[in-house]
Amino acid sequence: MTVWLRQRRRALLILLTALALVAFVACEGDPGLSGAPGAQGAAGVPGDAGAQGAAGATGGSGISGALGPAGIPGVPGPAGADGGIGSKGNVGAAGAAGADAVLAAVVVHDSNGTTAGSVADGNSIDIIGGGFAAGEVITLQIAHGGGTDTLNAGSITANSGGAFAVLNVSLPASLGAGDSASVLATGDSGTVGVGALRITSSSLTLRLAELGGSGQSGSAVLVASGSQTNVVVTVGVSPGGPGVGQPLHIHSGTCEDLGGVVYPLTTLLNGRSESTIAVSLQTLLDGRFAVNLHESGSNAGNFVSCGGI
Repeated sequence: MTVWLRQRRRALLILLTALALVAFVACEGDPGLSGAPGAQGAAGVPGDAGAQGAAGATGGSGISGALGPAGIPGVPGPAGADGGIGSKGNVGAAGAAGADAVLAAVVVHDSNGTTAGSVADGNSIDIIGGGFAAGEVITLQIAHGGGTDTLNAGSITANSGGAFAVLNVSLPASLGAGDSASVLATGDSGTVGVGALRITSSSLTLRLAELGGSGQSGSAVLVASGSQTNVVVTVGVSPGGPGVGQPLHIHSGTCEDLGGVVYPLTTLLNGRSESTIAVSLQTLLDGRFAVNLHESGSNAGNFVSCGGI
């Protein structure tokens, strides 16, 4: 029984007792003796508290699952594609056109002669030019098969009329008889003059090399004599012995590709020959010729020594 019900029952008993007492007093007659107080009602028995539920048992640890197998390594991905070519840069602006060079006049001649464009081997040259600006500084160069060399002529300045003259200028050692070259006079304003030059010679010495193991080698000296040329040939032993004449000629072509006889020379005897032929040394230098020695008159088809001009 709950506390609340016990309290209501107790309050009801008290109320009933009070009502009975009032009724008794209200009745006529002698009042009776007061009744003894009623015994106090016993307190209600407290209800039992509900039992607490037992705590649930702690769950055991779960069993760990087995490790799964290792995964297969992934295949490497393909290489990345090359980057694209960058965009083309803008085209640069065109440079301004250079000024056209102006051609001036240049004449070259031997310092010891007067023939324009020709100089004997070993001689110096005179260079005369015009057509430059007054006071223009000029550089002299010589261009030939071996390259271009600056001529050591000092500082050259055109006069008030634009002309200059330089005398006794030495030629580069790389130039020799038979060579051709161009003399370049270049002004500092870009003006260029070109003069022609050809190297001549008053003499030429050739080496005659033996052919076919003949044992005959020597030299040929050609000396200019106006429109003629003196030729002296000297060689070693003669295959036929002393007193055996050996035909000697200047042929066209080279020793490797010998042509026909052009200028016969005096027959070589005892290793020597002297001749004068009706051709200038310069003409021989201008062409392709060779001095060729034969074994003997009876065996002229056997060449024993040769030297190219």
